[in-house]
Amino acid sequence: MHDIFLDPKSLKTLLVSAVEVYKKETNGFLAGKSVLKKIKGKEKSVVSLQTVYPFQTAYRKPSQVLHGSDLAHRRTLGSLTALKMPLVGGFHSHTDYLPDIEVYPELSEGDLDHIHDEMKKMKTFGYNLDPWLELLLTIKQKEYSRQQKPGIKTNPYKRKLGCTVITGSRTGYKITLSGYWLQNGSKKLRVGREAKIFAGF
Repeated sequence: MHDIFLDPKSLKTLLVSAVEVYKKETNGFLAGKSVLKKIKGKEKSVVSLQTVYPFQTAYRKPSQVLHGSDLAHRRTLGSLTALKMPLVGGFHSHTDYLPDIEVYPELSEGDLDHIHDEMKKMKTFGYNLDPWLELLLTIKQKEYSRQQKPGIKTNPYKRKLGCTVITGSRTGYKITLSGYWLQNGSKKLRVGREAKIFAGF
């Protein structure tokens, strides 16, 4: 199971998707393929994400996101299949929707149940996504006492990728991206290796 490479377009789509619906969760599909990429002067085998597709009809809540329409979900899968887009998994966010709630960069049991159901649905469209890649974004609003210049700052961690999107002179959003490979176990979905995330910024 490979590490993940995000080109600027894919990374920006993920970040804007999370900021747009802040205080509610975002979600969508990921398409990509395994490639050899030169990273820090060395060739490395990674899964390069080519398409990030946020669901437009999702039913969003502060602590949950569901498909708003099964028909729309099926149309999306059918379109991706027709366009020969190689799906590798999906993404969603966790947000600090209450002041006393800490966002956490780990998959919950509810997340695993939802992804397991999604993997089963995908089989009806000929996608046997096992393992499944899930990108998790944790997002927290940040207020600044001093004026800031709008833009993006990145902060690579050991395996995760930290980003701060400054949208106004005193407002920004701290976002941490984590990548998890999931596999079917004997009874339930199990979390395999956490992928390291590289960004082409």
